[in-house]
Amino acid sequence: MLDAHQRTTHQLPGVDESIDNLSPEQRLRSFVHFFLQHIFEKGKRAWQMKLMLQEMANPTRAMDVLVQQIIRPRAEFLFSIVRELTGNKVPPEKVRLFAISVIGQCVHVCLAQPVIMRLNPDIKYEPADVEMLADHITRFSLAAIRTLSQSYEDEGDADEKTN
Repeated sequence: MLDAHQRTTHQLPGVDESIDNLSPEQRLRSFVHFFLQHIFEKGKRAWQMKLMLQEMANPTRAMDVLVQQIIRPRAEFLFSIVRELTGNKVPPEKVRLFAISVIGQCVHVCLAQPVIMRLNPDIKYEPADVEMLADHITRFSLAAIRTLSQSYEDEGDADEKTN
């Protein structure tokens, strides 16, 4: 399982120095694109992602190793992007929820692919569709992160005034 996942996921965005110079918004877009690109991989490597999704749906003992060695570093990278997007003014539990929402959109598009394609025959999940989905999920997530971050800041300000 671990070998299959390592084969499907090339370099994690963020480890590559070229992403370090990007804005947090661009890093989020890069992360989402990376994630979707591997979800919708076709050909020889498609079985590896299917195996990964099967492990997530029906965990075995391999899940603990997978989380520790592969998933946690990627999650921490996403948390750091979201923290930066919030200006470090949002509590850690909210940052985690924002990140879970980003990943949730990506995973949903993957798992619901048969239904989505039947409802939207023009979506084929070709490279251009992955680009469109990455743009949409990024824009949607950025709007939510900005709006909710502001509301959490406003709540904090209100709490301080009442104390």
